Amino acid sequence: MGMSENGKSKDRLIKSLYIAEKHKHRLSVTSLSHKLGLSSSTISGHLSDLAKVDRNAGRLDPLVQETVKRGYWLLTEAGRYHARYLLGIREEDEANLLQGIPYRGLIAAGPAILVEEPENSYLQIDHLNPETHFALQVRGTSMIGYHICDGDIVIMRKVDLFDHVSDGQIVAVLVPEGTDVEVPDWHRRLESALNSSESAHIPALDHITLKQMDQQLNCLRGSQGTIKPPAMQIIGVMTELRRQSIK
Repeated sequence: MGMSENGKSKDRLIKSLYIAEKHKHRLSVTSLSHKLGLSSSTISGHLSDLAKVDRNAGRLDPLVQETVKRGYWLLTEAGRYHARYLLGIREEDEANLLQGIPYRGLIAAGPAILVEEPENSYLQIDHLNPETHFALQVRGTSMIGYHICDGDIVIMRKVDLFDHVSDGQIVAVLVPEGTDVEVPDWHRRLESALNSSESAHIPALDHITLKQMDQQLNCLRGSQGTIKPPAMQIIGVMTELRRQSIK
């Protein structure tokens, strides 16, 4: 049985308090209500519950405590520990959380482009773990049918196994040079080269493109059609889309 809606909103509340604390902010019941889309009475009820010991839930210490200033709450040490667990962050990695998630340059929505060297820049998103997520900026218009436009920022969750990708997900894919170019016989010529000699090697997967995964046909879909590269490596699945620029 999945977690109840109350349990999910309490977890979101704990994560919000933790991130705010790391950025040296204090959140009131009212601001938490606006941030989480819940009523002030619901927020107050959740905070009261989290401020109590709940032995049935295996909680021997309160997770939050009210400050001297009424309406403002802080996490206890037990609450911080639980927040790190929910966010998947090790205590020694907390400093990275303040930087945000890594920005890794451009991704093609169209003919695959060469992967850029990682940049030392970050996109500040306060609810994602930089160890598991990264950002890319879309270049091109071949995903417009999926409501992804040139210049959009796509937030990707890292994946390292093909089995971790579900059918229909939007993915960041490493492919050979030339993938998705406007050359009708590109794929035929590449396959011919690969089959011409037993010593032929799969070309380097050093170009990147944004596509929808079709697991049934084992191909990649875009607004302008489908492609089936001779080799590919999926490095991330899209979790969010943002229409803003990297600062």
